[in-house]
Amino acid sequence: MTKHLWHGDPNIAVHLHEIGHLLDGMGPDHQNDARVKACRNWKDEADAYVRRWYFPLLLIGKYDAVWAVLNRVRNEFCSILPASDLQWVAQNVRAGLCYLSPAEAARSEKELGVIETSLRSVAKGSHVHAQEALTEIRFDLERLSRRAADAREAHWRKVNLLRGRMLLTSVALLILVLPCIWLLPALLPGKLTEIQVTGVILFGALGGSVSALRTKESLAANAPVYYIQRTLLLLKPVVGAAAAIFIYLAQLAGVLKVIPTDASEGGAQLVLAFIAGFTGRFLVDRVSQIAGHLESEEKKEKQGSEAGTE
Repeated sequence: MTKHLWHGDPNIAVHLHEIGHLLDGMGPDHQNDARVKACRNWKDEADAYVRRWYFPLLLIGKYDAVWAVLNRVRNEFCSILPASDLQWVAQNVRAGLCYLSPAEAARSEKELGVIETSLRSVAKGSHVHAQEALTEIRFDLERLSRRAADAREAHWRKVNLLRGRMLLTSVALLILVLPCIWLLPALLPGKLTEIQVTGVILFGALGGSVSALRTKESLAANAPVYYIQRTLLLLKPVVGAAAAIFIYLAQLAGVLKVIPTDASEGGAQLVLAFIAGFTGRFLVDRVSQIAGHLESEEKKEKQGSEAGTE
């Protein structure tokens, strides 16, 4: 079995194992066939991808490449597998029909049902022209296989591009947050120290982590939604740290009043940072509302003073 897949898509390990079993089960006469050798090379290529050690989120692009290779093997299987093994291809194709539009999926499901019925007929030897029928079955099955493969790859490419964008954005956010430990004390001398900023960042990340633990994931969600939710949960500590710094600076500037005037300054800073990390989106939206309200008040005052001058 393929190793190092606990952090990725376990279906890849299952497919690699099944493909290897089907290739090994082919007779000696077929082992030297160029198409069989090509399938084995593609299978080894996919296996090499997932055996390498990567940080889980960095595998996002690799999954697309691996599934493209596995789908290529499946398409080729339509032409080279014995009739008895084509049921595996049919079942595998059926699993990918969900990525088609509802109308196209329903039409493809009917076509696949006809193919499976024909396969059973050929297996029983009841068809007079079994070889000719099998050739037509292979052609129709490969057509459906390519249709389902294209739909699946297109769908997951979009999903993984979104996950990759979230990852890159969070890395950029982390790169911008860490220099604040030295930058903010220099910009606000006497008001902030490096220890204070570090505490705000850590407690904001802690609040984000607790928020991630409390977030409920829908077990009924489909795989793309599940993986996007999982990526968002992994990124919450970074977002929490950034939200903590932003909210604390808003409090320091007087834009937002959260800490009571008689509260302990050091403890209140850390509590505010934790709250910001835990409910960062709510507080950031609140600051935006306050900023918009202040801006509208300034415009009204400016219009009033202009009217008085006239």
